[in-house]
Amino acid sequence: MAKDEQIIGALITLGEPPLSDKIEETTIEFETPDGATIRGVYCQPKNIPITQKALFLHEIEGLYADGAQEVIARRYAKIGIASLRIDFSGHGTRKNEWERYSPESMFRDATQSIDWLDMELPDINQTMVCGFSTGGGIAIMLRGVDERVSKVCNLYPVMSFQHNFIA
Repeated sequence: MAKDEQIIGALITLGEPPLSDKIEETTIEFETPDGATIRGVYCQPKNIPITQKALFLHEIEGLYADGAQEVIARRYAKIGIASLRIDFSGHGTRKNEWERYSPESMFRDATQSIDWLDMELPDINQTMVCGFSTGGGIAIMLRGVDERVSKVCNLYPVMSFQHNFIA
């Protein structure tokens, strides 16, 4: 008898409750100055004030609908943190933009996503960036150059694009 296939990234969702009626998730999209369209999910609490905002950046083969990002975003919303999870070019809802995908485009997408969060939540000056693998490398670079990034939370970050991405 064959065992059921399990997607490793979905393990974190086992036992997780469905979306609470106290959390709202909205699919968003916006155009970038270079003609790309960033797509993602904006997650926010409905029953408590928003006190912080966060941007989630996925790994090289990830997507914004990944289990870990979804679970963490919803848990953040429960404590008053609104978040935006985006797909990078060539991934998820943006597979048609594969030729645009590079560390530079990831960085631009992240910066423009912070711009979007700043327009959505203008009273909150800084953004926490949560990076996963290659998204973690981008988060570290953003923290180094963008004063709007208050802190970085990384899970298994890529520390060298030369040895991990370009190779």
